[in-house]
Amino acid sequence: MNFSELFVSALTLKTQTFVALRERSDVFLRGFVVLLCASLVAGLFIALDGTVREFLPPPSKEAIIRQAVGNFQNSYNGPPELQPVIESYIREGVSMVYELFGLPPRAGEGARPVAAVLNYIGNVLATPFSWTFAGWMLFAGLLFQFSSRLLGGRASINQMLGLTALAAAPQIFASLTSLLNLIATVGNAPLLSGVNGVLGFVLAIWSAVVYVKATSVAQNFSLARSVGAIALGIGILIGVMIIAVVFFAVVVGGVVGAVVGQAR
Repeated sequence: MNFSELFVSALTLKTQTFVALRERSDVFLRGFVVLLCASLVAGLFIALDGTVREFLPPPSKEAIIRQAVGNFQNSYNGPPELQPVIESYIREGVSMVYELFGLPPRAGEGARPVAAVLNYIGNVLATPFSWTFAGWMLFAGLLFQFSSRLLGGRASINQMLGLTALAAAPQIFASLTSLLNLIATVGNAPLLSGVNGVLGFVLAIWSAVVYVKATSVAQNFSLARSVGAIALGIGILIGVMIIAVVFFAVVVGGVVGAVVGQAR
């Protein structure tokens, strides 16, 4: 099983390849290589957007301040007498941030292109280890491995993580959505932004389908049972979050009550 065959099989949901990968001792390594390659290719274009903006003329300080103040005015529902005071703080804060971002590198203004290129390389290399890729693979893999075990799954953690890493394969086409977004921004073409949104949605669904398939093969589940395991994992996560929020609210309420009681 070579890499290209594995990658294409992940995109086309080829069951035989998924099963063959599950039985390999290096299942995690091979799955991670698919994730690594897909994320690096996507990262080449995702990071390009910020780098290109470094070389474009920035909007004026006045335009940025006007936009920030306008956003505040559209959303403000507080006392009218406080609005001018808050607006003055917004103007000062936005002006300060604008000037900070406009500062040249320590090596001087001539080093700005070099700094932009180095920053681009760093962003590309960091993409595989971002939450979108490796972070999600580890978190979701551990969560759904636990929920799958509750439903009778018997996959090892290496099998679960290695196979579900294949869900990153469709994200190689995120390079196309990033490129369209860049063209839409630079060329002021809002229609491309709409197309980009549709493509992004399609890629998300594609990755989700691959994830369900990978979970099914890893745990030796039917597709319906693998969907149930994922739904159970999401339910457990929501339950834990609710408990954490309630606990935090009780603790904060207790602390506030104690402070108020002492003040009296």
